[in-house]
Amino acid sequence: MNSDTWEFSFENARIIIPPKKNIATFSDTFLHYTILTTDMDNPNLTHRRDGILTAEKPQILSPHHFATILLQGFGPEAQEFVQSIRQALAQSIILKYGFIIKKTDTHSQLIREPIDSCLPKIQAEIQKLDDPLHTLLSGLEEGWEIILIKFTLFYIHHSTQHNIQNFQQRGLL
Repeated sequence: MNSDTWEFSFENARIIIPPKKNIATFSDTFLHYTILTTDMDNPNLTHRRDGILTAEKPQILSPHHFATILLQGFGPEAQEFVQSIRQALAQSIILKYGFIIKKTDTHSQLIREPIDSCLPKIQAEIQKLDDPLHTLLSGLEEGWEIILIKFTLFYIHHSTQHNIQNFQQRGLL
């Protein structure tokens, strides 16, 4: 897959049903996903994948810790440069999010209908589950993994402020 395909897949990725809950601050989050993709060679076929995305609990990284991680094995010039960055970032908050996407948790199904025909049925099916940690995504078959990556970036962005507030309430920031 070349960079044009990545970009096209990223631009065409859609979040149809976002999760109703944020990434948990003090425990891992297990999110169920359903991805519907259009087969570019045959638009009358839709690929469905169901799986689990595990978001590890966010970790607070101090600027000192962050710089240490980045500088393992670097020389004295890099150390001096990072020391100046460390001082400039002394009041910064860095949260580390870890995600595990296990392909072993993914189940695939080929639907012999265009995505526009099967989407409303699957959307209703997921809404009926009333699972606040289930998301429905759509996009192109060739870039189905890119859909999951785009969603992961969205989910982190959507959850960050909530996580920071929880850390502050517990006096951790």
